Amino acid sequence: MPKDKRRGGAGRLLHLNVGNVLCGIAVVILFIAIGTKLAPVFRTSPRIITASTLTDVVDIAELSTAEFTYTGIAEAYKDAEHKNLLCHIRYTAVVKAGITMSDIVFEVDHDSKTVTATLPKIKLTAYIADESKLSLMPSNPDINLHDLIAVCEQDAQEEALASSELLSSAEENIKSIVNGLLYPVLVSHQYALIWK
Repeated sequence: MPKDKRRGGAGRLLHLNVGNVLCGIAVVILFIAIGTKLAPVFRTSPRIITASTLTDVVDIAELSTAEFTYTGIAEAYKDAEHKNLLCHIRYTAVVKAGITMSDIVFEVDHDSKTVTATLPKIKLTAYIADESKLSLMPSNPDINLHDLIAVCEQDAQEEALASSELLSSAEENIKSIVNGLLYPVLVSHQYALIWK
């Protein structure tokens, strides 16, 4: 009977060791992957900061930094001149404000050790949160769903453009994100970031 317990104990010990080895291998692979990505940032040889280097650091395709849900009433017209009202549409839309990060322009001044960043124009996108909850008045106008959605999205974008809070919130969030992404590179070379 004691022999069986020892075998079972050794079997469990061997099983735990295999698990520890696999976990150790996974950790080593993770460190190698992270190390190769961060190695250029921490290299000890002199590194010249350029605008293209900074653009690579903040290389995120599309960044949405502010979002709000808007409930509004749009008007659909029968004609392009907006003289003959077809219907009113009550809708709920989600509006996002953001930029394409690669459109940020960086100017590097090596003498004063400053980087001046210029943001592109903030873009707004709107989409209808739930098409099934569109309310129409009158209830059965002669208009297709695609046109209804286009009218509502256009109305939501116009309302968002009129909101200085949304645009300023998006701009502040973008600046915070870029500051965070560039911080390791700039601080290690004693550069300061200036927003234009």
